[in-house]
Amino acid sequence: MSRVMGARGSIALALAAAVPALSSACTFLVQFHDAPGGACEGGSCTEDATSPEADAFSAPDTGPGVDSGAPEAEAGHDAGADHYAPCGDLANGFYCADDGLHGFVGPAADLVQCQDGGVFKVTLCDGGCLPLPAPFPDACNPCPGQPDGFYCGRDLPGFPADNADFLIECQTSNVVQSVACANGCKSDGTSSSCYPP
Repeated sequence: MSRVMGARGSIALALAAAVPALSSACTFLVQFHDAPGGACEGGSCTEDATSPEADAFSAPDTGPGVDSGAPEAEAGHDAGADHYAPCGDLANGFYCADDGLHGFVGPAADLVQCQDGGVFKVTLCDGGCLPLPAPFPDACNPCPGQPDGFYCGRDLPGFPADNADFLIECQTSNVVQSVACANGCKSDGTSSSCYPP
């Protein structure tokens, strides 16, 4: 019985010695987060005190030049040199990588879909990308696999429906010319043409 008491007494003494060490470790962790001169001066905080850390999660500043109703990403227009937004202020639609995008990093054969100021999708055009005049969407080259000739946009597989009345001339799988037909495009196989004015 005395051995059991002795063992228990040793454990109790070891725990009693460990408690102050654990307490000082906890105090260290609490003090690590306290800011000197803040509301938690000396390690004791009051219930109604606020700290700089608490303020970081409160409502955004509503001082001059800050729009409190705008999301954080939209506050301010100068995002700095590392800001990468190739679609920036472009309208929603399709753009060739080298046709109006702001600093796009990718091959010129990429067709980029811009949505709400961001890049929504990027497609690598096997035959290259065809830039078209605004407001028509750019598109992948529709000529690979087509016999030489003139085509209406609606007759070329994968060509955007918005470009149905473009007259496209294909030669050796490349677009030689593309014309927006003001009065519509007349489909006639490889001899398509614009309707006369």
